[in-house]
Amino acid sequence: MKKIIATGLSLCFSFLTLAQEATESSRTQPLYRSSASRTTDVVHMDLKVKFDWDNAYLLGEATLTLKPHFYELDTFVLDAQGMEIQEVKYVSEGRSTSLQYEYDGRQLRIATGRTQTRNDEMKVFIKYISKPNELQVEGGQAISEAKGLYFINPQNHPHGWMRQVWTQGEPQSNSAWFPTVDQPNERMTHEIAITVPRSYATLSNGRLDFRTNNSDGTRTDFWLMDQPHAPYLVMMAVGEFASQSEEWNGIPVNYYVEPEYEDVAQMVYPNTVEMLQFFSDRLGVTYPWQKYDQITVREYVSGAMENTTGVIFGDFMYGDSLTWADGSGEDVVSHEMFHHWFGDLVTCESWANLPLNESFATYGEVLWKEYKYGEEEGEWHAYMDLRAYMSEYNRGKSVDMIRYDYNSVLGMFDRHSYSKGGRILLMLRRVLGDEAFFAGLQHYLENNAYSAVEIHDLRLSMEAVSGLDLNWFFNQWFLDNGHPVLDIEHEFNREEGKYYVRVTQSQDLDEMPLYRMPVRIDVYTSLGTNSHEVWIEDEHEEFVFEVNSKPFLVHFDADQYLLAEINDPKPVDYLLHQLAHGPRMMDRYEAFTTIISDKPSGVRQSTIVRIGMQDDFWAIRATAVNEVEELPEAQKADLKSYVQALLNDEDTEVQARALDVWHKVYGEGDVNFYSDIAQNSNSDKVRATAFDIWASMNNAAAYAHAMDNVKSSRGERYAAMIDVILSDPSRIGAQGVVDLMNAVGPEQQGQIHYNLPYFMSRLNESERESVLNLASEIHEQLGRAEMYFSFGIRMALQKVEMESDGEEYTDAQIQSRKSFLESLRS
Repeated sequence: MKKIIATGLSLCFSFLTLAQEATESSRTQPLYRSSASRTTDVVHMDLKVKFDWDNAYLLGEATLTLKPHFYELDTFVLDAQGMEIQEVKYVSEGRSTSLQYEYDGRQLRIATGRTQTRNDEMKVFIKYISKPNELQVEGGQAISEAKGLYFINPQNHPHGWMRQVWTQGEPQSNSAWFPTVDQPNERMTHEIAITVPRSYATLSNGRLDFRTNNSDGTRTDFWLMDQPHAPYLVMMAVGEFASQSEEWNGIPVNYYVEPEYEDVAQMVYPNTVEMLQFFSDRLGVTYPWQKYDQITVREYVSGAMENTTGVIFGDFMYGDSLTWADGSGEDVVSHEMFHHWFGDLVTCESWANLPLNESFATYGEVLWKEYKYGEEEGEWHAYMDLRAYMSEYNRGKSVDMIRYDYNSVLGMFDRHSYSKGGRILLMLRRVLGDEAFFAGLQHYLENNAYSAVEIHDLRLSMEAVSGLDLNWFFNQWFLDNGHPVLDIEHEFNREEGKYYVRVTQSQDLDEMPLYRMPVRIDVYTSLGTNSHEVWIEDEHEEFVFEVNSKPFLVHFDADQYLLAEINDPKPVDYLLHQLAHGPRMMDRYEAFTTIISDKPSGVRQSTIVRIGMQDDFWAIRATAVNEVEELPEAQKADLKSYVQALLNDEDTEVQARALDVWHKVYGEGDVNFYSDIAQNSNSDKVRATAFDIWASMNNAAAYAHAMDNVKSSRGERYAAMIDVILSDPSRIGAQGVVDLMNAVGPEQQGQIHYNLPYFMSRLNESERESVLNLASEIHEQLGRAEMYFSFGIRMALQKVEMESDGEEYTDAQIQSRKSFLESLRS
């Protein structure tokens, strides 16, 4: 017996030893962010909401039509973040029965009372209170908070914004204000009844079905969304908004703004109707929803959001005729509108597939620019996308576009999903050609309407239309990371009459793919220009072209479409020919910036800058005039008349830069010249530049002008005025600043509070209290003012540190000011 026992123990210990060794050496599955399994299905939501303004609560009653997606269930599971659940009932034919449920603050598990099949629908009534300000959540790069529901100045403080409520659901925050299955692959219809004071406007998805005045002085608006969409696209906004309306193709188009912007509401959202027509025509799919509404809110936590039929924008959209002359929010309008096809009609099934939403919306901006303002504007916008992606890449981020291993959902909202994806779609268009590309998009939209998609659905549509196998393209661009690094080598063999172009893919091939790509190489000779379409597939490639003489230029990637780092050391004569004869704006820009950067011998830099200042495209002119200041003194005089001509350029960015150079480099223009521009230019940017110069020449006059006009100013000129007003504490004094803060509106407080810490550091201790008390009061109502104040503290500390080397302040004064600023941090 003992022997048997001993043997058994030996076997047991041997097994445990082997198990331990196996555990230590065994592998685990890599992180995989799958699409959400569809178990509980929300078919329809009937939601009634009203607000407890004092506590910033939403009082909700949701009746959800639920069913199992496929497999039988005896428990429905809903997302419901941070709510107080008061009742859960089964409702049928006017009767209700309480249901058992469990709630952990994040998910609500409802026992159905019996097994439900996919053929059964069950209506569940949930009464709850949403408490968004008590919800502990984190934001990210593109969406700074994730509370879902936002009360702005709910108690109507006089220093606060116009009282309002709005929502932000993406990626999974709408379940903080209504219970749902908060996943992008869920689809539901809904109706929302919103009860508000009668003076308030409401906005939600779909159409306003009807409204009812209640006996208590409130009104209830009933919004019906009868086309299915994802829960994160549900929206609501409430406040004393004004609106303008028009109609396109039989559907209403509404522009919601604060009352002071009512007369210019359509300028806030420029070219909306024309965009609806253009995108419908270009895609071959007419805008598929009941209406198109846009609204601008305060303290928004993102740039804008493509909620179906009800787009929400941050208040950067607001401005005036002067700021809009320099550029409007048109890019954002086109981005959010394009989402109504790519993101709303056809939605990524998981956040790993987010580029199917955001890459398309980013490329929609390029398409609009190309159509409305010409190919060069589209080309420039796409180049800005390339720079944005490269900037993120150079900061160390290189990830797959379709990421099933992301660390956080909000981390997906990056320059890869937006900018890089837009450039990839540009390349796909180039590979397929326009006709096949847009026919493929039409096929993709029509075959996947009102449903969730993954990256292969896009590939399959493009393949179905084009007849091509596109796995190679999607694998290297969407399912892998990085980009090609192409080293180009040129050789001309006069005896053979041949020109060799050698291409090496030098990216890290252990981390990135070996790319396959078509490229156009243009060879410029005395007989004309020959274009050659070649394919790069291997690590080392050589292309040979027959030529009658040494080319004037051999231009690799003549389409300027590759998402790549291209190291092409062109000789200066090639660059000069490209600058003079390149047919594309990017040809000229590339040649100009390379010559300016390399400063090749034998080339007079002022000649190159002059050519740039005379270019047809504004960005090249703006870049060129900036270079005047860097020229050798002897060459600056060559360009004086050209800079003067740019003072009246059609582009305001060029004007502003030329004005700065006109003053700094040439010392031209008297006080009257600059004060006249500061007061009469049609551009905010130009006025601000002129005002800064005016203030440097006659600060007292500029100060007087600022004090008279600061309340009515916006944009860069407003910031310039605040800089001057707060530059001298002895002139305005503590009481003057208090009066100023009380006089301006909430949207103007930010710049004041940015300058305030440095200003207060130069006040006497007894003077600081009144300013600081009012600033603190405003911070409680305006998160933006508090944020600017924090930035201002850092700026002030840097300034005081620099002043420590001067003679204006004693060491004791410097230390006292530093201590005061450090105390403000708390």
